[in-house]
Amino acid sequence: RAFENTNIEGFVQIPSNITTVDDKAFKNCVGITNIMFSEGLKYIKFQAFDGCLGLTSIKIPSSVELIESYAFNDCNNLIDIISSCSKYGK
Repeated sequence: RAFENTNIEGFVQIPSNITTVDDKAFKNCVGITNIMFSEGLKYIKFQAFDGCLGLTSIKIPSSVELIESYAFNDCNNLIDIISSCSKYGK
């Protein structure tokens, strides 16, 4: 919940030394519009980006092994997801 409910706006880049985006890490950060994940990211946890209403597109790298349930729940404007990840939560 490191950035939950904060006023982060615009583009967010997840650094290459980060392997996990934890539960609710960016929950309800409505100002985020784009996210760039670096190769090396392995896990996107439960509700990591839940409620990021401004988010419109993401590209998930092939290194991602698991996207847990509701990771992008209530991202109502998210229309473009590019992913080669083969394991998704329910």
